[in-house]
Amino acid sequence: MNEVHIRSITGSDKNWMHEFMIKEWGADKIVIPNGVYVPSELSGFVAQKNGKNVGIITYINVLSACKIITLNAFEKHEGIGSLLLKSVIEIARRDDLKEIIVVTTNDNVDGLRFYQKRGFVINNVFINQIVNSRKIKPEISTIGEYGIPIRDDIELCLDLH
Repeated sequence: MNEVHIRSITGSDKNWMHEFMIKEWGADKIVIPNGVYVPSELSGFVAQKNGKNVGIITYINVLSACKIITLNAFEKHEGIGSLLLKSVIEIARRDDLKEIIVVTTNDNVDGLRFYQKRGFVINNVFINQIVNSRKIKPEISTIGEYGIPIRDDIELCLDLH
């Protein structure tokens, strides 16, 4: 049985989340414009298949918006990211929030494709923002996916109304 199950993050997830974030992101903190977040301290969902963690999404609600802080599918092109995103969209609609916001870097071509295919639109571009982010989190690479220099943060938005 290879069905993916989605469940809420619990306190027992904090240790593996912390270790995963250090392995995946270089530190257990995410820096985006106007915020520094520790994913293992946030709300979110875990995707599991055959009892194994195969994905995670974390978010915060700020005023009338839901901000996705991290989204990781450990198995690509299996629908895991879509299921996790759908769970956050359901929560945001339940809470009558106006929009969902996500920020990614300019090198994340696959992430930009993923979000835009699901109705997100580019809302803002923070030119050379990563220079400021590296002051807080020096672990941020200078070169990212596909050999693209990491310079800018790109904010995407999904209107829920």
